[in-house]
Formats: sequence, C-alpha cells, structure tokens
Amino acid sequence: MKNCLSIKHNLDFFVSPNLNNSYLASRTDVSKNDMENGFCWYALPPTTIGDSIILFNLCYYRNKLMEIHASATGDKYGTSWDDWSEDKEKLCIKDTLTALQNEGYSEGIQAWGSIYGIYDTKAASGYVKIKLSS
Repeated sequence: MKNCLSIKHNLDFFVSPNLNNSYLASRTDVSKNDMENGFCWYALPPTTIGDSIILFNLCYYRNKLMEIHASATGDKYGTSWDDWSEDKEKLCIKDTLTALQNEGYSEGIQAWGSIYGIYDTKAASGYVKIKLSS
C-alpha cells in the first residue's frame, strides 16, 4: 500500500493531488466539463497500466482535486448498447481494481483517501471511485 496517490500517465505526468487543473485545461488532448458551480471534470486520454487500458476522469472543486473515476476500456467491456451487459460492467470494475492493485493501490481506505468499485444501476455503468481526503 502506498502512502500517497501518484499514478503515471502515458502523457508524461502523474495523476496525483498535485496535478494542476490549469495544466489539464491547457492540453488539447484533455476534455473539460465545467459544471459552473465550482466543480470541473477533466477526461484524460486512455493510459496503459500493466495489461489494462484505463480512462481517468478527474473532478476538481475550486481548483482542488477531489475525486477520480477510473475505468478499464476495451472491446471485452462492450462497444455499444447492443452488446452491453451488467457482467461486462462488473468485469470492468474488477479489471480496473486489479490494475490499480498491481500499482500498489488496494480497494478500501488509504492514508490519502479511499478506493471503491462502484456499479451504478441507474446509469448502467461500472467504475472505480478514488476519493481524496480533504
């Protein structure tokens, strides 16, 4: 178990509490969704962690990183609603947790926050929520 969150992205930066949102906003390969209420989400391009391709969505509140949603991506998780299944979403959660665990980040409470697999039945999607301590 690591005592701080710092995950290397293929684009030569680290996903960590020190990642400045103005740096992300300046990148053309990062999508920004400003909620106009103090919250702003940034969708990063896919990155490779071990054998998995992972998508990270970072949530900032008033310029402070608060939480991260991570999810494995690839054909085995479905490519459209036509081949969607709850089992594939749960596999996505499992594979994302495994990729993070292989980097030293286990599910549960950490010194710096927490990591949990989430299956949202209303959204019909699965992801891993990384919540940072305030």
